[in-house]
Amino acid sequence: MHWLTLGIIALSLIIGARSYPRFAFFLLAILIAGAIVLVTLSSGERARGRALISMDAIDISHVDAKAGYAGSFDLSGRATNRSVDATVIELTLEISLLDCVGENASQSDTDLKSRCAEMGSVTRRVTTDVPPGQSRDFQVNIALPQSERRGQSIWTVVPNQAWGRIDR
Repeated sequence: MHWLTLGIIALSLIIGARSYPRFAFFLLAILIAGAIVLVTLSSGERARGRALISMDAIDISHVDAKAGYAGSFDLSGRATNRSVDATVIELTLEISLLDCVGENASQSDTDLKSRCAEMGSVTRRVTTDVPPGQSRDFQVNIALPQSERRGQSIWTVVPNQAWGRIDR
């Protein structure tokens, strides 16, 4: 729709420039100034609508990974938003695959990364819409280097950043 409108305006300016060149250039200058003002206002509105949410307000649970296409993994989980006034719209997650051998796999995961070998790690953005006080499922496809696993595979998913929209 926008392209059709721009095409009609461009055609009008070309036709008008033949008969009234000063008016056509004046109209072109006004259209360019208007476009600059609209872009500035809309980007400012977008920036005001986004807010960085504290990591204390985000919980990741029910993490499960399944084999995906060409050696990749389909990782799914549940994101919970404990914020009172912001809807989570985007999460940045640090996803790691750990290889835990022997008794390391059964111990608590307070410092699991220091006791298990890291097989790979990636950072992914997840677009989601989690209203305050609610949970939503997410899924992301990740590819890690292929390597031999000797023990139990454990996935860790840690949120690095969360962007939200303030609901008032």
